[in-house]
Amino acid sequence: MKISSRICAALLVLANSVAIAATDAETLSEFTIKERDPQLGTNIKKNVVESNLIPLNKAYGDMTPEHQAIVRARYEHMADSDQPPYTVHGLAPIYKQIAAAQQKLLVKGPLSMDVEIEADGTPSRIFVHESPSPEMSRFAASVLMYEQYQPAVCTGRPCRMAVPFRMQFAVRR
Repeated sequence: MKISSRICAALLVLANSVAIAATDAETLSEFTIKERDPQLGTNIKKNVVESNLIPLNKAYGDMTPEHQAIVRARYEHMADSDQPPYTVHGLAPIYKQIAAAQQKLLVKGPLSMDVEIEADGTPSRIFVHESPSPEMSRFAASVLMYEQYQPAVCTGRPCRMAVPFRMQFAVRR
């Protein structure tokens, strides 16, 4: 059986576009978290967390320099050699737990917290600046306090620094 060169070329183009689509899907999955189970009446899982700035599934050291710059921009007066504190496993584990709580609490509005990270990487205090509910504050604080962190680096040495944590909650039906 002989396959014409046109069919081979068409198959090659199709294979390349499938590979490109798969790469785009992988990249998009870094910036979103899907709901665990699709809603009743559909097999399509909706995004429950979206980030258009940094990948959710990467630690600071695994990010591109551009993404690291976005994280560093949240801090004032950080020298080029300094490094902010960051979660060891990226933000995805935190956001997944909080998204699960949101499905029960159904709160609306902003959550603004800072987590103080000691020089050894342990979280020590939570500062709540704004919250949609006391229940969400307590839950998010407990998740953030049990997370593992890479400590900040100031002038070449581990140091204490706070991590800003911000979310905007909405209820979709």
